Amino acid sequence: MELLVVDLDGTLVRGDLLAESFFSVLKHNPFAALFAGAALFGGRAQLKRALAERAALDVASLPYDDEVLALIEEHRAAGTRIVLATATDERLADAVASHLGVFDDVWASNGTDNLKGDKKRAVIEERAAGKPWAYVGDADADVDIFRAAPAAIAVAPASRIARWKTKGLSFTRELVREGASPGALVGAMRPHQWAKNLLLFVPLFLAHRPDAAEWLRALLAFVSFCLVASAAYIGNDLMDLTADRRHPKKRRRAFAAGRLPLFAGLVMVPALLGAGAAVALLLPLPFLAALAVYAVSTVAYSWRLKQLLVVDVVVLAGLYTLRLVAGALAAEVEMSFWLSAFSLFIFTSLALAKRHTELGMWAAEKQEKVAGRGYLVDDRVQVGSLGAAAGFVAVLVLALYIHSDDVRRLYARPTVLWGVLPLLLYWINRVWVLAARGVLHDDPIVFALRDRASWIVALLAGALVLLAR
Repeated sequence: MELLVVDLDGTLVRGDLLAESFFSVLKHNPFAALFAGAALFGGRAQLKRALAERAALDVASLPYDDEVLALIEEHRAAGTRIVLATATDERLADAVASHLGVFDDVWASNGTDNLKGDKKRAVIEERAAGKPWAYVGDADADVDIFRAAPAAIAVAPASRIARWKTKGLSFTRELVREGASPGALVGAMRPHQWAKNLLLFVPLFLAHRPDAAEWLRALLAFVSFCLVASAAYIGNDLMDLTADRRHPKKRRRAFAAGRLPLFAGLVMVPALLGAGAAVALLLPLPFLAALAVYAVSTVAYSWRLKQLLVVDVVVLAGLYTLRLVAGALAAEVEMSFWLSAFSLFIFTSLALAKRHTELGMWAAEKQEKVAGRGYLVDDRVQVGSLGAAAGFVAVLVLALYIHSDDVRRLYARPTVLWGVLPLLLYWINRVWVLAARGVLHDDPIVFALRDRASWIVALLAGALVLLAR
């Protein structure tokens, strides 16, 4: 074989550079994304050019397919000429080719012609000039190219390859790839993070209200927040692709790793938001307002606030506290000053623990600055000091609350609640010691859910609260 023609989107890269470009532009300048979108009236080639001119893609971090790269190296060793042929704009295709250094030529969309389907086939046949060639592709748009190719190599899920074979296609080689799985879709929604939304039940629990209707409203609020939170997580993943791919752990997320198509995220976000809003309409209007504030805040956090020093921590702590407020509004119970103050400090401590752990991971990677954040690795000691201090202030607030008249009105045996203080002190100190050792999970909520000691502390504290009643 004298010529190997390799597709880019979905083949060489587990993803779509048009979608990558769109989210890159949207994150850095939403108005530029709208302006670029207007280029669609001139055709897809113009849209791709407009986005390519404005996007800041890190081609080095793209999720390349190792099997395809190995195939390319195999043909290079045999003296085959390797060409990248793609409907992606030539600016991005050239950048990919330059980074990899394995292609002899690049044929791509040029702002006028969208090199896809029949157009791509015609270009390949013309430039192959009668020489035998092989085509490596992954999509239904490649079917006619597969038919025309002397040798066809499929890079696709087994079900898609089987469907192509029913249409009379045959392949000289099949690189079977796992398709988008239900597990990946569910994982992208981060159901383990729904545990944070249990905070919506706290105001009702602490108000000592056994009314079933109030608990039902709290349950509906929980469902609504879970749906909207999942939409926010997916939106964050789409906006933060480059930073996630540079992260030691986040690079494994479904969208960053290319296990889910980015356009699936575009469908999932509005669907989840709509479902969450629909549930919220069954609840008091103030709850819907709190949910809207949460949604807007998470968008602002993903878009810009997470990049600002300390502001990101304050916003994260505020989002936790907002869950408590929303729970109180849904159940129509009063949220005390004490709960508001305690939550602000304890969640500030946990947010700082999250950053402290991330700084430790970046230090292990020999980096000076955290990608997509406003922190330097050298800030780790100061972040740890601030986080531990916030945790101790939370303990102090709890002590003052236990000593207040409010507790004496609500609890028959308020003295029992003093037992909660050493439990909380133990847990806060343990979290920060583990953080200093570099063994704390980068998400303290995940750590707490998996940590046996945290469960024991929570059960003991809950038992003391019930006993105090």
